Amino acid sequence: MAAVAMIAAFGIIAPVSAATLYQYTGNNFTSVSDPSVPAGAYDTSMSISGSFLVADALTPMPVTDISASILEYTLFDGRTNLTHLNSTLVNASFAINASGDIITWTFTAMADTGGYAAVGDQSMQISTDNIFDIVGISECIEEWPTGGCKLSSQDGASVIASPGVWTYSTVVPIPAAAWLFGSALLGLGWMKRKEA
Repeated sequence: MAAVAMIAAFGIIAPVSAATLYQYTGNNFTSVSDPSVPAGAYDTSMSISGSFLVADALTPMPVTDISASILEYTLFDGRTNLTHLNSTLVNASFAINASGDIITWTFTAMADTGGYAAVGDQSMQISTDNIFDIVGISECIEEWPTGGCKLSSQDGASVIASPGVWTYSTVVPIPAAAWLFGSALLGLGWMKRKEA
């Protein structure tokens, strides 16, 4: 009887779908621009890596913007990490083949770290697609007398015609797993009490 209760508990509360994490590994940059401002520099040992999480695995589809379905994301260029907590997802368009693999993509995030209107304010962008990976950090170096940025300087890096690789894996949320295990234990405890 206890086994039946346990099976029932698993059958009732087990999630019908699992979150899926897609991860990107880009190739090293082949072109780098490094003016004196902003501070820091890209180099050819750096590349773009990133990931995004969706509630269900992506199904075969033509190029589609799935921005609204992305639960969280991260893009890292060797210097800057842009995430759903500190940036805006500008574009997240993907095409998926019959095997569930990403075959065409545009995945871009941007952060404005100070309004980009005064000297020292910065804007950062990380973008990857199936033609190029490109990054940039722009900093305002001169203002208009009436306010706003008149002149900016940008560090940048890119790799062209050398797309990276996407992989994906199923993610079992820890809270869901704990709820499942706890419910099964409660079911067993209830059955044991009934027997006593």
